[in-house]
Amino acid sequence: MILRTFSLSKFFDGLKALDRVNIEVEEGKITLVIGPNGSGKTTLINVITGFYKADEGKVEYKGEDITNKPPHELYRRGIVRTFQIPKPLKKLTVLENLLIARENPGEGIVGALTKAYIPKEKESVMKAFEILEFLGIEHLWDEEAQNLSGGQLRLVEIGRALMSDADLFVMDEPLA
Repeated sequence: MILRTFSLSKFFDGLKALDRVNIEVEEGKITLVIGPNGSGKTTLINVITGFYKADEGKVEYKGEDITNKPPHELYRRGIVRTFQIPKPLKKLTVLENLLIARENPGEGIVGALTKAYIPKEKESVMKAFEILEFLGIEHLWDEEAQNLSGGQLRLVEIGRALMSDADLFVMDEPLA
């Protein structure tokens, strides 16, 4: 299992949003959580991905306890999530929105002088264009995100997730 939860609970002012939830996600498989509005699906995602703290229970990723780790740490470990409402950087282009998801150690003084960063940047741009083509939005590469439709923004967010090379994608409302 790549991800497991054990008796995961979350409370909001006495309201039980999650009540001892146990799930298992197999590596290489798609796992869906289905339920009516208000049943806790987004809360579950927020607890797993560190946006909310669990009040009880445990989250394991690749056998390691990641309960209540912050989102940036989980991202570095290989967990990426998308949101129900896309959150692109609206003044950046579609391509730039994808490129920010890629780990970049920065130029540094030595790298700037020797231009050692150029091959990594080229590789990132090539990967971004492959993803844009896969998503069918390569023609929008230089469009500012603020000019996109809701569906196009959703695809940009998925593209950003794919750029991360994560092992686990957690998507809120993937079919929206």
